[in-house]
Amino acid sequence: FQTHTKNQMSVGINWQRTNAQNKTLFNNVDGVVENKAIYVEDRWQLDNSWQINSGLRYDHYNKSGGKPTLHLAVNKKFNENSHAYLSWGQVFRAPSAQDLYWDQADAWGFITKGDPNLKPEYGQVFTIGYNTKAGKNTDIGVSLFYSDIKDAIYWDWETTFGVTQARNAHREKRRGMELNVNHKFSDAWSAYASYTYVSMERDTTNGAGYVSEPRVKPNIYKFSVRYDKADWTVETILRGASGQSKKMYSKNSYFTMDINTQYKISKNLKAYINIYNLNNVAYEEAPISNGRSFPMPSRTIIGGVQVTF
Repeated sequence: FQTHTKNQMSVGINWQRTNAQNKTLFNNVDGVVENKAIYVEDRWQLDNSWQINSGLRYDHYNKSGGKPTLHLAVNKKFNENSHAYLSWGQVFRAPSAQDLYWDQADAWGFITKGDPNLKPEYGQVFTIGYNTKAGKNTDIGVSLFYSDIKDAIYWDWETTFGVTQARNAHREKRRGMELNVNHKFSDAWSAYASYTYVSMERDTTNGAGYVSEPRVKPNIYKFSVRYDKADWTVETILRGASGQSKKMYSKNSYFTMDINTQYKISKNLKAYINIYNLNNVAYEEAPISNGRSFPMPSRTIIGGVQVTF
């Protein structure tokens, strides 16, 4: 609702309930995670160049109790083509049903176990960024982020062989940056490129010291070229990562190529053919305990027709 010509406020409530009733995953445990929340958001347009957003939220979980969190963001518009922003927010996340109740042994005898006594994690997140136009057809964005989380929830696969256990870390810190460029060559042709750097360190016990998380991909790349005109849409996408830990992945780096093609036959009918992993690279997106836990598919070609009514 509008409280002033330059101020807008919103209030809301949220309720969510999860029942852990899958007998295979939760070993016949009938656990419940319920969250009730109320929040208020406020937006001030101080003048043509400054905007301040703030908010207060209170969450209450049946297993983890309640806690209020705050967030604040400031946006500065320099001109029609560029602006900068700075944001800070508190974090409060209770354990999920999987974190608490997962209790499963796979066909090879490896066990995944939640912990009903997990504590909620809490902390704060900072972000600073800048968006601008470099000429008429090029958009550039850069952002830096940092988070500091206490009692961070994570899955430990190293302490006990064959067992992946949900635990609370003493502290977890994450930092990184993202750079993206979007350029339009013409009405039909455009390109997009991005680079993301992420570093995460975790102190699993009080005072033991920080250790880098080997499951995190430190360098992530994406580049795409798109043609979109009349009835044709064709996009070529290059994706990759480098600096991966061979403790978790089968190789330090990889690049893969996808080509997606679509032709509009009529208003309600489209034909498509998509080629994934064209260069047939062996790689993993999200391993559990070794580099071959989640191998991605080899070269895959999918075609079809899409009808809308």
